[in-house]
Amino acid sequence: MKDILNTYRDMNLQEVQQKEVDSLKKLSKDMQSVLKGYQSIVKMGDNELKDKKYNKDYEAVLKARDVIFSLIGKVNTQKLLNKESLDEMVNINKLRELPDNVQKQIMDAKKEYDTAWSGVFVPMGDEGTSQRKFYEKQGQKFKDASKKYKALLTKHKVMAK
Repeated sequence: MKDILNTYRDMNLQEVQQKEVDSLKKLSKDMQSVLKGYQSIVKMGDNELKDKKYNKDYEAVLKARDVIFSLIGKVNTQKLLNKESLDEMVNINKLRELPDNVQKQIMDAKKEYDTAWSGVFVPMGDEGTSQRKFYEKQGQKFKDASKKYKALLTKHKVMAK
């Protein structure tokens, strides 16, 4: 089972460096400039770009900006996760004494917890919008995964103090 623990740790060593976060923040500012540039171009000339047939193009620009914002949240979350290790929540020595199937069950719950956590970041969008509901749903998934993981650790008495 020692191999499962080591493999699991290796899987989660996706290090996020501050320079990546800073570069994404700069890119998000650039994306905002692109959006403002597009909006100013729409106001130029004979107003052709104000025609509804170009709405999809405008939505694509908005979507690109939102994807960058979302990515910043994910990367920041991953960076925080990298600081938190398995050792902080789990008494590894006690975990190793458990049967292999229980260790695997705990590792699977930890993976589910990490996956749910990586999808959680500050809700965007107005109250009641589908975007806001999506982020609230992600938050609930994390709460559920966290509860399940901590319940397993408590049940098998491997929760670190």
